[in-house]
Amino acid sequence: MPYPGSPDLGMAIRQFAIASKAVLGWPLIAISALGLIWTLKQRQFWPLIFASLAPVYYVINLYGGDSPIYVPEVYPFSHYNSRYALAALPLFAICTAALAAALPRLRFVLPLIALSWFAFSPVTVKREGDVNSESRRAWTHEVATLLKEEYEPGTGILMPFGDLTGILQEAGIPIRECIHQGDKLEFDRATARPDLFLDTAWVIAQSGDAASNAMARARAKGMPYRCVKLISLKYAPVLEVWRRIGSQ
Repeated sequence: MPYPGSPDLGMAIRQFAIASKAVLGWPLIAISALGLIWTLKQRQFWPLIFASLAPVYYVINLYGGDSPIYVPEVYPFSHYNSRYALAALPLFAICTAALAAALPRLRFVLPLIALSWFAFSPVTVKREGDVNSESRRAWTHEVATLLKEEYEPGTGILMPFGDLTGILQEAGIPIRECIHQGDKLEFDRATARPDLFLDTAWVIAQSGDAASNAMARARAKGMPYRCVKLISLKYAPVLEVWRRIGSQ
């Protein structure tokens, strides 16, 4: 199913505009509209063109179906990539600054008006983070607690980079203890041929990723690994924690 805005340019513009309103607020948009009139009157075109490049890029991105923006106000009434609307902030900032230059007596009032939106509406980007990270925060804490109690420095962890690194941070384990995609040769050979190259005491994976598939191959080869924790939460991949049998 195509993302909202693909391949409908009008819908792509509308989707980005609604996201901009949700993220930045009506007061800033209204101030910017007045500032835009003044900027055009002063024939200051190049700052506007330059600051418009990022919003135009994201509208084209939506139109091409490369990635979506979801906000609760429109279908699919969810939270995803709302931060992309921040691309419009430089354009609004230039227009607001132009209005402040035209009306110097209001230069301290305009920022207060722009920020007034957030006194009545939750910050959308923060709300998205809270909603979408609920399950991630839960399994991060659970696995970090396990590693704090049982991980022995120097025994090693194989795990993909990205969201899972929060586990290391909470557990207080240095990233040098981990083999991840940044260690390309080590990670690739350990996941491709675990029977030859996998020797870490722990493996942390999300079902279906390279590390998870490596553990399936490792088990098929009879390697001494046991799944010590399997975490399944709503709207999140199943998290697997494997430990080498006999590791202390």
